[in-house]
Amino acid sequence: MCSDTSGNVWVADVAFTNLIEYKHNGNLEKELPDGFGTPWGCSVDPNTGNLATMQEYGGLVVFANASGSGTAYSTNLATGYFCAYDDKGNLFADGVNDSNQGELVELPKGSTKVESIALNQSIGGTGAVQWDGQYLAVQASQDGHHATIDQVQVSASTGTIVGTTLLDSPRTTAPLAQFWIQGNVVAEPTGRDGREIGLWKYPEGGQPMRVIERGGGYKASIIKGLTVSVASKH
Repeated sequence: MCSDTSGNVWVADVAFTNLIEYKHNGNLEKELPDGFGTPWGCSVDPNTGNLATMQEYGGLVVFANASGSGTAYSTNLATGYFCAYDDKGNLFADGVNDSNQGELVELPKGSTKVESIALNQSIGGTGAVQWDGQYLAVQASQDGHHATIDQVQVSASTGTIVGTTLLDSPRTTAPLAQFWIQGNVVAEPTGRDGREIGLWKYPEGGQPMRVIERGGGYKASIIKGLTVSVASKH
């Protein structure tokens, strides 16, 4: 899932290979077919409104102005997970290569070629990726008790890990899940089998400030993705 600067929310639907947009008020806006494969993660460029998706097979697809049939870009990833734009319009994505090693890639603004990012140290794996306002935040590992988010500074296809946030979590299993950073708060699925949502201070981490439990008619067995929708100011 991802959201744009107007608070509209996009859902990457793997089962039906499309992208679904909901307005900030929850109303269905439109469905955008993805003819390239199975969309896993998504991100909206805050400058142009372009919608990008990370495909499960490892390719990146960009829909100009979140419409049309999209343009596909090849990567060296065997399996893709998530993607994120920074504040300048550069698109980042992560996944694993043929050796099942975690990797980061970048589609620089204005470029048609996806570049691999050489990290100064290896990371335990890859999960969600998001721009935190200063650095590329990458889910480096997850287990039954912790989740780790690395802050990566990227320059000229080189990534340097400059900080790490450790989220203490009572999770009993570790499904690959998406986090979302909103200001100085990070939200991520947590709890038994990842069925609740934890809120932590970012980048401090530690114990969650709050855990949002299931309520009402919500019956999902595992939360895989989440986003924060903030209405635009008028």
